[in-house]
Amino acid sequence: MNSDHSYNRDATYRGVIAGARLTIETTARNADQQTQATVAAIFDSMLSVFDVIANAKNQAVNVALQNPDLNDAAIERKYRPIITSAVSEARASMDRAAANIAKLEKTLTAATKPPMPGGSDVQMQLLNMKNDFKMLFDSIPAAALLDTMIEELEGRIRAGDQVGIFLLGADRWPALYLQSRNEHTQAMQYAQRAAAAMRPLQSELVQGQAAVLNSVYAPGRNGLKSLLSNLEGYLSQAIPELEASNAHSWSTDAFNRY
Repeated sequence: MNSDHSYNRDATYRGVIAGARLTIETTARNADQQTQATVAAIFDSMLSVFDVIANAKNQAVNVALQNPDLNDAAIERKYRPIITSAVSEARASMDRAAANIAKLEKTLTAATKPPMPGGSDVQMQLLNMKNDFKMLFDSIPAAALLDTMIEELEGRIRAGDQVGIFLLGADRWPALYLQSRNEHTQAMQYAQRAAAAMRPLQSELVQGQAAVLNSVYAPGRNGLKSLLSNLEGYLSQAIPELEASNAHSWSTDAFNRY
């Protein structure tokens, strides 16, 4: 088992997540305290995955070193529960991170979207507006669709049209419409651009919450869902390695170098 490769990989993944933590927690400073606490808990859980695995490897080395008189079978009986526990704890840490990301997404989506306008006929207005928008957007080529929808939202904001603002800025309809056109990437991009368009209508606190919500969806190293996906990829390699290992798999030299 190549311990050097494993530790380089672990350090790389950990470094990416630690760097993202600094960026996203800085973003969260303008949000509410609960949002800040949830972001911190997400990164605590993500980084715990590496702590659990590193601790298991340290214990693995010690099992052999501290029991020189035991044969391999006896050492394995001491070693195996360490690995079983580490695998369970690592998966649990990742699951906690995933649950908190889902919680953050749900909470911030509700907090940053404008409420549905009042009025006895608002549902009829929304239905009619959806039909009108569908007729308009159906005529737009895919390449221009995202820009057209955002321009329509911006126009409704300038006009102070609360029903239009709600439909295009808060309702799920724009994403569902884009998905019906098989424009799944544009559906995600629409959410980000719509949030930016809505910013002038929001308080400083809500703007901070919206910025954190954007961090949930952001691609690459500064997106919570993207980081979670990378962590899942890491565990898909690290867990089979742990399960296939034995007490002599981990070199003390590797621990001294890293």
